[in-house]
Amino acid sequence: MYISLLYLAIDSKCLALTLIKQVEQRGDGPPHFSEKTLLKRAHDDLYSDCEQVTPHGKVVDTTTITGDQGEFEMMYVNLAAFLCAAAQRSRHFFNCIRLLAANAIDGVIQLVFYEDLVVPGNKLRPDTGRSYHAIYWGFLHLLSWMQHRLAFRWLGFSYVYKSELQDAGVSEAALIKELLMRVFPSDGFNLHRTGVILRNGDARFHVRFSWS
Repeated sequence: MYISLLYLAIDSKCLALTLIKQVEQRGDGPPHFSEKTLLKRAHDDLYSDCEQVTPHGKVVDTTTITGDQGEFEMMYVNLAAFLCAAAQRSRHFFNCIRLLAANAIDGVIQLVFYEDLVVPGNKLRPDTGRSYHAIYWGFLHLLSWMQHRLAFRWLGFSYVYKSELQDAGVSEAALIKELLMRVFPSDGFNLHRTGVILRNGDARFHVRFSWS
């Protein structure tokens, strides 16, 4: 659980704030400052941003994953809350999402998810050690000037120790399915079915998302 908070805070929020701060420099054009400098600035807002409450809940939320042998609690980025918070904070981020929607098929922005196993330290050790599964999300299509910037491609979505999955008897596929159900549940609010209303000052627009 704690590694989840650490990496969600550092990776997702810092990279997301980097995106916000960079697009604020020149609207939809290239930024003036280096990503390293902006990442440092983003660290200053780390915990307050993770705890920020929006109409869709906290930016970083928790959920319980249940397997055949037990359960564990993990943190993940509440995408609806994150998008609302980012759009409210930055008019240029708000405009970027609106441009992505304008260029998307039927106005539905496509999201992508990616999972990877990270093995810090000795990769040959017999136990799982500090190994963890990293799950990222991003936009399938980016604005042209953003396409070759790695920091914009993948944002942290959730992290979990490999040992937690094994102890609870949860497979990687089951974990991904459970997390996606938090973003695209079969009933109630759904980023694809109902979409989300983004606001910045007096401006607002409705946008829907799907995943590939």
